Amino acid sequence: MQENENLIEEEVAQKSPVFLIVLCVLSWISAASSGFFSLVNLLFYESRKHNSLMELELKKEEYEILPSSDINDLAIEITEATIVSVEKFFAHINTSNFIVAVVSALAVYWMFKRLKKGFYLYAAIHILAFIPAYLYMTPSSISGTLMLLNVFFTLLFVTLYATQLKKMK
Repeated sequence: MQENENLIEEEVAQKSPVFLIVLCVLSWISAASSGFFSLVNLLFYESRKHNSLMELELKKEEYEILPSSDINDLAIEITEATIVSVEKFFAHINTSNFIVAVVSALAVYWMFKRLKKGFYLYAAIHILAFIPAYLYMTPSSISGTLMLLNVFFTLLFVTLYATQLKKMK
């Protein structure tokens, strides 16, 4: 009877904590959606690239209609630089995003299995994920608000996973 109780206690102890499960599910949803949209962009590369370029061209035309000023001229230059970046690096950016999503899903799986190596891989891949954005795009073409939100949620999830480290092997 005592052995049976010990087995039940061990089984309960081996189950992942609820908070860790919630974090994993949220991370899997994020990785799946990111991977899906990156894959769609890659599969429909030409039409997606064309749409992005059309949007940028329209934005440029809006700036050109406004009276000439230093700020307006700067906005036109930034938009032109963004167009060049999109033309050159559209596939690279989406490939990088897809790889980050797949590796992130693997890292989350390892954390779900309560392996610390999952946390270290997750933290590394999400911090390194900011590099492609700056490699392929001009920093001025990346929305400051979007970048701040990405940094905030990356640090938030890494910190929340770090609180679960003591429950991992």
